[in-house]
Amino acid sequence: MDSIDDNKSAVPEIDKPEQLLFVKFFRGLPQKPDGTIRLFERDANQKRYYTFHGDDALYIAQNVFKTTSVVKYWGGDSSKGLATCILSHSAADSFLRDALLTRQLRIEIWGADGAKKGGAAWKLTRRASPGNLQDVEDYLFANTHMSAAPIVMAAKLGAGGENKVRVGIVGVSFADASIREIGVAEFVDNELYSNFEVGIHSSGLSPFPLTCILTHVQHVHHCTLQSLIIQLGVKECIIMQDESHKDYELTKLKGVLDRVGVVVTEKKKGVYDGPGLGTEGDEN
Repeated sequence: MDSIDDNKSAVPEIDKPEQLLFVKFFRGLPQKPDGTIRLFERDANQKRYYTFHGDDALYIAQNVFKTTSVVKYWGGDSSKGLATCILSHSAADSFLRDALLTRQLRIEIWGADGAKKGGAAWKLTRRASPGNLQDVEDYLFANTHMSAAPIVMAAKLGAGGENKVRVGIVGVSFADASIREIGVAEFVDNELYSNFEVGIHSSGLSPFPLTCILTHVQHVHHCTLQSLIIQLGVKECIIMQDESHKDYELTKLKGVLDRVGVVVTEKKKGVYDGPGLGTEGDEN
């Protein structure tokens, strides 16, 4: 990581009018999801650098520079201004690798929008999460090789059974972009989803291009939710949003995912239906 002095010499100062325009734009942005860091990509004097703002600026100061002395306040003092921190291009690359591969954070990169003018001339250009790195592979692996691709999984809970005996059924799909493989499975799990958790940590995918694995497991001791998570080495899991906050099974599922360090992404129920595919489901 660059030192504070090296970082200062690598980035230019932004004039006050531009700062004020940006502050107004930034404070009008929608709230970002928990665990997300926003970077704003800028260019000056043929140098690329990044600014972080608000809570993200304080996070960078504390976790990258280990001091809050690097924080500037745009548009006012520390009580009314917008906390701002700047990283050079090389420092930002190092931060992205740490954020996505180690700290399990989500990333949004905003870039200049040529169709607009002034401080509002920004648009979301790239988005990444621990299970979806495709937008930032050029940042993360320009000088290094990715030994294993992250696995992103979607899970849906259901119920079934015969003779008045109800059992939990788990449906999952998962994708490995590096070998262009998609897998689908449905199985019965116990009430703790213990086999689902085991499956997240240990990948057992076979390297066949453009294949689709269809698996139906009928016995609890063969494959349950906990074991599947470990077998696949999952980094991120997409689940249905609990809009009422009263779904006990979803709460248990999120507990399993949190326990094994898997990032949870919640999507509305419509995404899991046919009409939702290709729209909201493409966001991340």
